[in-house]
Amino acid sequence: MEAVMKEQAHYIEDEYSALTSYVRKSHHSEAVKRYLSTRLNRIEGQIRGIKGLSEKDTYCDDVITQMAAIQSALNSVAKISLEGTSEEMCCGAT
Repeated sequence: MEAVMKEQAHYIEDEYSALTSYVRKSHHSEAVKRYLSTRLNRIEGQIRGIKGLSEKDTYCDDVITQMAAIQSALNSVAKISLEGTSEEMCCGAT
């Protein structure tokens, strides 16, 4: 039984190594990366705010309004992230 478990653990380690050996790199400029990081930090703060609202038993509509704002902010970050990706895929930009 122990030998089988060791073999499975070794197999999992090999698979993990294979998956992590190929790492795709971001193609965004440093300015875009900073902008995205700032936006994500702001979203993180909003999420903490929602957590605080729910802990204080805030009215459901207020919490849902904040969740909608977070979703919109995440969609904006995703759009910015994908803009460069689609340009690179379409036009072969480097």
